[in-house]
Amino acid sequence: MNFLTRAAGVTFLGSLLLALPGDALAAKFRAGLKNGLSCITISGVITPNDSRGFIAMANRSRNAGQPARLVLLNSTGGNLYEAYQIAKYIDQNRMDTLVEGSKICGSACFLIFISGRNRHADPGSGMFVHRVNEYNRDTDQARSATIDLNNAYRHYGVPDKIRLAMMDTPPNQAYQLTPADIRQLNRGHVPSSHGTASARRPQAQQQPPVRPRPQAQAQPRQQARRQDPPAGTCGPAERGWGIQLVRGGNYQQAVETLKPCTKTMARDPDVFFNLGYAYAALGDWEKARKALERTVKLSPGKGIAWGNLAEVLAAQGEIEEAADCYVSYWQHIRDKDAATRKLFRIVKENRNTPKAKAAAIAIDTLDL
Repeated sequence: MNFLTRAAGVTFLGSLLLALPGDALAAKFRAGLKNGLSCITISGVITPNDSRGFIAMANRSRNAGQPARLVLLNSTGGNLYEAYQIAKYIDQNRMDTLVEGSKICGSACFLIFISGRNRHADPGSGMFVHRVNEYNRDTDQARSATIDLNNAYRHYGVPDKIRLAMMDTPPNQAYQLTPADIRQLNRGHVPSSHGTASARRPQAQQQPPVRPRPQAQAQPRQQARRQDPPAGTCGPAERGWGIQLVRGGNYQQAVETLKPCTKTMARDPDVFFNLGYAYAALGDWEKARKALERTVKLSPGKGIAWGNLAEVLAAQGEIEEAADCYVSYWQHIRDKDAATRKLFRIVKENRNTPKAKAAAIAIDTLDL
């Protein structure tokens, strides 16, 4: 599978980072067992070097005599090249892929999912596709990568409706797979939370073309449009789409999409975290504050949320409260050196502002 080698600099929307200056939300990998099978779970945004982490974990499992046979997915996407490397490893090692229950797998994650020897997504999961973008722009390189991605979809037997929907959907939108789409996409037998799998048999692997034929683009396509959910509703697909909108910079639309999710997913910190970021980007500090306060209440260990809340409080002139949040940010962030550098950078680059004063207080409090 060599037809995505030009994708090293290309990203899906999910690869852009959140945070009000920014901390990386790299994918997390966890080894475990699923119905007696050794498995690896991928969750979060796929960022540079994540494929190395996945492959290293899979190789450790293999060297220990318990090779992982199943990959569980819960990701809104990310760096296409990293997803390609993970998909290639899954393909070569004949691993299965699974998206359970209300989990999400869209954009670059979708490439990983379809690479499974057997693959199964529960009908209620959030699955979506769209064209590739390069740093949130629809460039020539991104369009070329989209053509290559179309070849990958063909190779892995993705139904034409979904494949054409990917080609027809702009990078700042998403085609959300219906339950019928998902059932058609599934193949083989994969242990799931409901003990079910598609009755379709896996297709034989074959060598994909290195480059698509020029006339491929000239073939007529059937109409495929993004399916908008009814207003005021929120399920896994809407949640994932709202997060994609935030990462794509479509903040007003993100707010409209995520607000219903605060009722149906009232204990999901990522809903409030992304909603708070969208409000902050729009300059609505009070609503951003409420959303981020809810985030840290639901997930006190989410350091990036404490950092964003500090930014919002500083923008409101609440210096002491912002300083307390910067302290919590530093305490909960895993990379202490990076967090320390960030606080000192805030002081240096924002002199005589509430943000700088709050960061300086945090530095003194932490004795950095």
